[in-house]
Amino acid sequence: MSAQVVSPDAYASPHFKYGEFFVSSSYPAIAATLVDMIRVPHAQAIRWLCMTLLEPARVHFDVPFVIESGFRTHRLNELVNGSDRSQHRVGEAADVSVVGMDLEDVCDWIAANCAYGFGQLRLYLSKGIFHISLPTINHQGQYKVIP
Repeated sequence: MSAQVVSPDAYASPHFKYGEFFVSSSYPAIAATLVDMIRVPHAQAIRWLCMTLLEPARVHFDVPFVIESGFRTHRLNELVNGSDRSQHRVGEAADVSVVGMDLEDVCDWIAANCAYGFGQLRLYLSKGIFHISLPTINHQGQYKVIP
């Protein structure tokens, strides 16, 4: 029996739909084919990422957050040169841009205010995005600004 599929139109949190995590700004056509692959285990991880990290920041700043890269299959992860151990592969990470805000302010706020913590928070200044992931044994509260 296969895992239950979650609708891409269902909400992971008040401001984020599951379907928003099946995108890739680098490979949109491939990412679009993933929408029927939203299984409960991925959905649970995406929901936790939203509820504990993205949603509190989205509410605080009251501006749209855009998921630039979310869940990745093995193939999509290879195409974007992602790590074999990428948390994107299990729905535990996202690359995000924020409309009308200084990303450093957003990341500083997340680092200081998200009570459940994050694994990695990487601000990529030249790309205009930040990467955020759930905590793991190896990654807990690692915040880095990359030019």
